[in-house]
This record gives sequence, structure tokens and C-alpha cells, in this order.
Amino acid sequence: MTFPDMVAAARYKADSHQIGAYGQDEIHWGGLVLNGSLRNDWYRSHQIERFSGSDTRQRSSQITWRASGLYHFDFGLAPYISYSTSFQPQSGLVSDNGGKTMRQADPSIGKQLEGGLKYQIPGTPVLLTAAGFHIEQTNVLVSVGSLPYSVQSGKVHSDGFEFEAHADVYKGLMVTAAVSVQKVHDDSTGKPLIQSGKGNASLFAFYTMPSGPMKGFGFGGGMRYTAKAYGGEGDNGSVWVPNYALFDGSIRYDLSNLSPSLRGWTASASVRNLFDKHFVSNCMAYASYGQAFCYYGERRNAQGSIGFSW
Repeated sequence: MTFPDMVAAARYKADSHQIGAYGQDEIHWGGLVLNGSLRNDWYRSHQIERFSGSDTRQRSSQITWRASGLYHFDFGLAPYISYSTSFQPQSGLVSDNGGKTMRQADPSIGKQLEGGLKYQIPGTPVLLTAAGFHIEQTNVLVSVGSLPYSVQSGKVHSDGFEFEAHADVYKGLMVTAAVSVQKVHDDSTGKPLIQSGKGNASLFAFYTMPSGPMKGFGFGGGMRYTAKAYGGEGDNGSVWVPNYALFDGSIRYDLSNLSPSLRGWTASASVRNLFDKHFVSNCMAYASYGQAFCYYGERRNAQGSIGFSW
């Protein structure tokens, strides 16, 4: 009896290692807070192509740093600014010639400039935060539909604005609102980065009963809005993922109200996409590869948990 040759199910095998050293210092001088950090990463990887036995090795190191400053004014305003660089090794296969040959993904290197304002309204439990940012990143991985590899963009930059508000509106009632707007541009294509959205918004409220027979019981919910996102170029032009809004709900109970021996224990449950809305969450279109894919988002998802804190 003869047996057919066995073929490895996974064509590529990769092994990677990363080590980092990190240092940080913080200085307080009156209302001024200065923060600085420095990090060095060493990364190496080894990839083997099972069919041919060929292997590729990658070895790199990078120093990254971060510097920030914040000033607290007496009337509750705190402007800040920060600048940081980043180094991120990436797993996965990349092809530069339509899948004829594969290679390991290069690490992604980036830098970010951010500035903003934090404002604690005097005499109130209301915190407002507004910030603008500019991010540049190289070697961003972009999926190619159902193909078993990605491509790496030369350079991507993102500009955006964020606003958040946190308020203890009434005894036990917390409200949080957030809005973000961004524009992500892929310099290698001259178009938005595939799977990048234009922004999102959210509004959530949670109420915990402070007294009475239901003391310690909390419930809440809110809405998440996601703006349209770029899905690539199809045969008939640009493909965009439609915007959508989802609702979530949650409950929580402090079990110490049942017995002092349960101090620190809480039980909670949450439901995402409360009304089980059907929506498209992602699209990837590649006219040059003759492919286009769209995917539905997560259906209603309920989870429960018991936690302990000390």
C-alpha cells in the first residue's frame, strides 16, 4: 500500500521575539506637570516556508520616546500638549507582487502630536476634555480580501478632533458623551485608508440607587454611532460602509448589600446591540484584484460576570 505525500496545512511558520527597556520621569513644579519617557525595543523574527524550506530572518531595534506638558490653572482649566514616537512589530505575510512571493511584515513606525484642554467646572462634578491630534504611521497592514496576505502602505497620516464630557448629573446618575472626527489618508494611494472611518459618537447614562431596598443596584444604557467608512475601490468606483447606530444596556449590583461578607463582590450583565440590529460593519473592495467583500456586524451579544475588587 502506498500513501500520498503529506502536505503541511500551514505554508509558513514564523517565530518572533521582542525585548524592551523603558524609563520614565515626571516633574511637578507648581501647576506645571512635565513627563518624559524613553524606550528601546529589540525585535527578531524567523520565518520558514514549509514547501521549499527557504527561510527569512528579520532583526531590528528602535528607540522611541514621549514628552508631554500640562498646566493646572486655579479655575479648573488644564491645557496640555504631547509628542510621542512608536515602534510596533507586526505579524503576518506581505506580498509586493500580487502573491507571487511572500515576506514578513515590516515593523510599523509612527509619531503623534496631540494638544488639548481639560476643564473641571468649578464647584461641579463635570469634566470636559477637547483634543486635536496628528498621527503619521509607516508600513500599515492592509488586508486584501480573502487572500492569505496583506499589503503595506508606505505612509498613512490621520488628523482629527475629540471631545468628551463626564458629569455626575444627580445622586448616583453618571452621564458620559463623546464625539470624534478623523480623516485618515493613505499617501501611497492618494485615498483614505481602507477600513478607516470618519468618526464616531456615543452617549451613555448609568444610575446607581444610593438608598432604599434596592441600594447598590445600577442600570444604564446608551447609543453608539459610527460614521461611514472607506471600503476601497470597486469596479464601479469607491465603496463606503454606511453609518449606523447601536444601543447597549447594562446592569450591576453591589453584593455587599446582601451581606457584609460579600464586600468587594459585584454581579453585572451587559447587552451589546440591544435591539439586534442587522448592519454592515466592514467592506473591502479591490478592483485590481477583482474582489469585493462586505461583512455584517455583531448581532445581539449578552454577557454576565461576577467580579471582586479590593
